[in-house]
This record gives sequence, C-alpha cells and structure tokens, in this order.
Amino acid sequence: MALTRATGTLLRCIDCDDLLPDHETLARDIKVLESNPSYGWTVSPCVDLHPDGRLEAGPYYLPPGPLPDRVLLDGAKRGELAVMGTTLTARTDLLRLVGGWPAIPAFEDAALLLFCEAVSHGWMQALPGELYRKHPGQQTATSAFHDTEEKIIRQKVAIDRAETLHSSGWRWPKEACVIAGTTMNVGIPART
Repeated sequence: MALTRATGTLLRCIDCDDLLPDHETLARDIKVLESNPSYGWTVSPCVDLHPDGRLEAGPYYLPPGPLPDRVLLDGAKRGELAVMGTTLTARTDLLRLVGGWPAIPAFEDAALLLFCEAVSHGWMQALPGELYRKHPGQQTATSAFHDTEEKIIRQKVAIDRAETLHSSGWRWPKEACVIAGTTMNVGIPART
C-alpha cells in the first residue's frame, strides 16, 4: 500500500531494521539508472551486521555489471537466490507495472525482484548497498519463516508469476513509435 504514496521516479527497497552502508549508496544506483535508460533496476551485495557490531560479507553475490537474463529466476528455482531483494532500486513505474509486492508473508522482496527481472534489464553494483542487521527479533529468525511447507508455497507464488512474465514476451520499457501518424507502444525485444 505504501507504493501508492511514492512520488519519485525511483524507489529503493530496504527493510526497516536494515541500514544503507554509506551516503553514496543511493547515488550509485541513481547514476547507473540515469546513464542506462533501458535498465529498470539495480541490486547490490549486502553486508551482515551482527549484534556485536561485527560486519561479514553476505552470501549473496553476483559479478558487477549487467545481469544475464534469468540469472535470478534460475537461481531461485534452485533455491539459491543470488541477491537480497531489499537491495533493489527500481523505476517506480516498472514496480507499478509488475504489480508491486505480492501479498505473501515473506519472500515478497525477492518476488518483486524476480518480476522486475522477468521484463527488464538489471544491473549488479560492485559495492554493498545494504547492512543487513542480524538480530533475534528479525522475521527471518522466526520459526514461521522457516516453515518448510509455507516456504515452498510462497516461493512457488513468486517463481510461477515470474515465469509467466518471462514467457509473455513483454519487455519494459516500451518505446513510442509513430506509424502513419498514430502513436503505438512497441516492446523492446528480449536480449539473447
């Protein structure tokens, strides 16, 4: 529901208990998206912040630069999502077009990332974009989060929708073309 209040052209995801690692984090994402209008989103590595203040590289890393098609979806299907969904910076209109976050109790941030990947190009940043606070009260520490049956179902919701978006052939952004004096929206072909 918060998406209805977004007024900017870009939207940055982050959980309320996590932190941005430095004051340049958002500037890096903005620079990539302003320099590459055909890219709809960026993600970045995360660093785990432990209760004692210790920092540890998170387990989610891909090489920096343009992301190959389906790299996140194929990883999710193997149970190995390669980035944290809470590092997503995306164009607000893209988030609205893919329907925003799905109404599932967890994995909703990763699901939104999979939906964006299904229809648009993405970019992996080289530097961390999130300090992921590890603490006993976090949702990912609860038994409900680790319930195997529910985890399978919520991931299936996201994977099925992302697969459907991939197979639709629809791509973001749409380019305006003028044909015989009429403006038409034509999708950009998928990368090969």
